[in-house]
Amino acid sequence: KNVEEQTNIEVEKEFIDLPSDPKPPVYKGQKVN
Repeated sequence: KNVEEQTNIEVEKEFIDLPSDPKPPVYKGQKVN
């Protein structure tokens, strides 16, 4: 479970690094799930 959490953090970093595109919302929705 710890590994999964670490991956989530990496994904969040990438999501934050990403620009204001129409893709971020989709990522956010997936993360919420």
